[in-house]
Amino acid sequence: MLSWCLLLAAVPSLPTGVFSSRDPELVANGAGVRRTLTLEQGRFVLESAVGTADLSTIWVEARLEGTITATSDSRAVPGAKEVTLRFNKKTIRRRTADFGVIQRLDLSRCGLEVDRWVDITHLGCSWIFPVEAHAQDYDLLALEGELLRLGARPPDGMLETPARRPKVLGPPLVRVKKKP
Repeated sequence: MLSWCLLLAAVPSLPTGVFSSRDPELVANGAGVRRTLTLEQGRFVLESAVGTADLSTIWVEARLEGTITATSDSRAVPGAKEVTLRFNKKTIRRRTADFGVIQRLDLSRCGLEVDRWVDITHLGCSWIFPVEAHAQDYDLLALEGELLRLGARPPDGMLETPARRPKVLGPPLVRVKKKP
């Protein structure tokens, strides 16, 4: 029994709550994104709204859901934990009818209608790969007061192997709501 308790004590715990981008984060092609991450009892929901740089117009929203586990403290980033996010469900919603934006974001092949959520878990769409091709991310997570930071994503956005786990933290997400 003592060895089981020691093993549980060695696994880092994860924060709970809802965390969101304070300001739009600039991504490829000058687009802006606002991320909202909900963490609760080993599960996560990551919602992203993508649009103009200032997010005055939202073009598309994506929601990735699954489980999150902390595997160890990071050796590369003091105070951060190494985490694995396993995707169970991926959905997307197109918010624009602008053909130029649809083409630029490679949304035309996805068969999306405006303002309708579509499950793309097994098909993928645009920058979101199907779970069969991208089932998990190996990431970092650090809680600094009310700020939560994941690892900085590489230019291709892929964190699909432990070797691709970030070595630095990305932009902060601010706690907007606590979960019990």
